[in-house]
Amino acid sequence: MNQNTTKKTIKLLFAMSTLLLASCGNSGQPSSGIHVINAEARYFTQDASVSSEQFTIYGAPGKGDVPYVKVDFLKSLLTSEQVGTFEIKTEGKVATMVSTNNQNAKAIFDAEKNEIRLDHYSQILAGSKLNNGIGFDYCLPKNEQAVKQSSKTSVVTEGQGVVTISLDKYGLNLYAQDGSVFAPLDLLPIVGYSNSHYNFVYNGRDYFKSPAEFTNYPAVGTYCYSGNDHFYYGYHYGGYFYGSNYRKVNAQSGEKYRYAPVDAAGKITEGDGLVLYNDGTGRMLEKVEGVERDREIGGMIWKIAYEEQKDEIVLYILETMAGSEEKASKENHNKTLRINTGKTHYCLSERSQEMADYTYGLLCLNFDYFYGNKEFITKDSFDAYFSSKGLKDRMKSKTVATYSDAMGEFLNKHIGDGHTGIIATSSYQSPERVVINQYLEKYPSERVKKITDRKNLLMPKRFEGLGHNPGYVSFAEIKGDLAMVGFDSFVSDGMPAYISSYRGMESERAINEDTCGYAINAMLEIEAFNANPENKTKVKNVVFDLSCNGGGVMSCMPFLAGIMTADPTFKVKEVTSGKVTEYHYDLNFDGDGQIKTYADKFDFYVLTSSASFSCATALPGMLKGTNVKIIGEKSAGGASPVTFFTDGSGLAYQTSGNDIVCYKDGNEYKSVEEGVPVDYEIPDSIWYDLEKLGAKLNELKSK
Repeated sequence: MNQNTTKKTIKLLFAMSTLLLASCGNSGQPSSGIHVINAEARYFTQDASVSSEQFTIYGAPGKGDVPYVKVDFLKSLLTSEQVGTFEIKTEGKVATMVSTNNQNAKAIFDAEKNEIRLDHYSQILAGSKLNNGIGFDYCLPKNEQAVKQSSKTSVVTEGQGVVTISLDKYGLNLYAQDGSVFAPLDLLPIVGYSNSHYNFVYNGRDYFKSPAEFTNYPAVGTYCYSGNDHFYYGYHYGGYFYGSNYRKVNAQSGEKYRYAPVDAAGKITEGDGLVLYNDGTGRMLEKVEGVERDREIGGMIWKIAYEEQKDEIVLYILETMAGSEEKASKENHNKTLRINTGKTHYCLSERSQEMADYTYGLLCLNFDYFYGNKEFITKDSFDAYFSSKGLKDRMKSKTVATYSDAMGEFLNKHIGDGHTGIIATSSYQSPERVVINQYLEKYPSERVKKITDRKNLLMPKRFEGLGHNPGYVSFAEIKGDLAMVGFDSFVSDGMPAYISSYRGMESERAINEDTCGYAINAMLEIEAFNANPENKTKVKNVVFDLSCNGGGVMSCMPFLAGIMTADPTFKVKEVTSGKVTEYHYDLNFDGDGQIKTYADKFDFYVLTSSASFSCATALPGMLKGTNVKIIGEKSAGGASPVTFFTDGSGLAYQTSGNDIVCYKDGNEYKSVEEGVPVDYEIPDSIWYDLEKLGAKLNELKSK
């Protein structure tokens, strides 16, 4: 080998080593190269308010349009209450998120090793568990806490102390530069906030945080995003979600702008429209039989004023009663929406390969570490799982429709756990609900079908036996010494009034809109029945019927359990580390500060079926092994609180989070994902015949 050849070889080796170091993102991280790609990005919170926080989106070498931010930005992603629970410290190439309540609880972002280390992970952002109904006090009767975590709460198993996530495995990178550590934007909510009911979307221009109310509606929260002459916005109003996809069309006389709705293919259609006038006012219109009129939403009219701000329009929306003469303005409005008219990723048909790879890596990491039911799906990595199912190439496709279809198949069919599915299509696509429905029809969940079929079979039987409407039902019936209290969903009105309102003005609201209020009211009625001397037979057995209950709000569960047992307890395994905690609660349902329960006054039973899903499985899991007996047939399952994520390409989905509810079987803590076994199997032929059911329960007690 001559000298020139040697020099060429050295140069080639040097170039190859530089390329390898840049692409792997490990200890050979380049000392520079992070650069600004969006200095004017804004972060919108809470109902797309006008107030926003500006921040910078960075790019990384070889990563194309993949967005990076400083790890410190994680503080901005959380609420003020949660920010108070942690701080972020940066030393050299390491940024550490540490709990202010427990200095041992840390999330360490190590750019030198390109890894994230989670130490006592479940305690880092314990406040986020409030949304899951686990580990915190809740249920507020006026200003008093009805359920409080008791001093009995304890960690049963510490599990794996430190969980190390190697980002090389997922093609993801951390970078250190100029005294800061940079992380992929969408990685931060996954790691730092995986227990939340919030979501975060970056649309190539701005970043949005969505409130919990967006769940199961055809859009990702209350915000708007747009591309050129398109925009989309959504708003949760009175239980209904209104959203449309618009395109700017030719303005007519006296108008500044006119927008018309378009379908998923971008074709302009007849229907709701938006007109903005030259005088700065606007109207939300709908076209009925060819005549335009003010659009009403929930009996209210949206009146709009607007102002132009650089490359966006700010809408000031005033919700008024029909016929009101009030006008919307910057000073007089209820809600504000921003319509971006600048360039974004919205409605593009393709994404870059770098973005496709990034999105795939985030998905694999999320399901490997933060999906609660992985043990029931695969023992291998999700990367291997996707390959085995023929999904990987489709998921990594630059064509967004191909990738979204693969996500629909994966979430609905292959996971299909009843808690998992697409909430909103990618921000590269038109966010039409019809597309999501097509995925549901094309890739149905076998589990959901079985649960639905069983419920559809039981409801007519209950109607025949008890005379209650087969639809949504709350009821209480007394027959002999048995009372049955039934409800088909766990619901909360947000500020339950409970005991103080049962005999007052809000009685109907408390009973119909809050399961806890309804249940305790039923117990008061049963007590009143027993106290009436005219009733010679007294109620001894109380059955809570969950046979047709599909789940709902987890925060109702400790309250309901506390009615039936003296020690209502969540047994929870945090699957990321394996830590198991027993959360014990005290119930004070009338606000006088005294712990109360009916456990010593009645014999309690919970009736379950293979249609009892989610909370209707988790509540029996709480009560398994207590004084309460589970009867009927094994429940349907559903172990984890629903958790929400947005992937790198803006597709929003919900899935089973990393906290799973367990029941204790001997010394073993078993997930309730596959249902809770009953204490007594009872045929459904007598479930709703209260005379026969009461006789059967008395027979079982006598043995």
